[in-house]
Amino acid sequence: MFLHGAASVFFVGFLGGWLGELLALWELRHDPSSLPKYLGSPYYWIMNVVMACLGGGLATLYGYKEVSAMLVVNIGASAPLILKSLATNAPRIQPTKVD
Repeated sequence: MFLHGAASVFFVGFLGGWLGELLALWELRHDPSSLPKYLGSPYYWIMNVVMACLGGGLATLYGYKEVSAMLVVNIGASAPLILKSLATNAPRIQPTKVD
């Protein structure tokens, strides 16, 4: 299946961004008494929406004319890892001394 247009690519990438979190919640289904407290935190859910939006945005940056839906889901799901590796591998800039 191929996607056409920025909106459809963004939406599928957004869903891909949620995929990792949904799988983590799926693992918690066996023991509802041990649900983490952070699931009730608005900050946690806001950050999940932000990361899913970044997944959609990154998928859209890769291209949106005719893109495989599975590729877009994969990009959206891996967006947190891609962004983390970009942030941790950025070179540190040493401040210069001004005399």
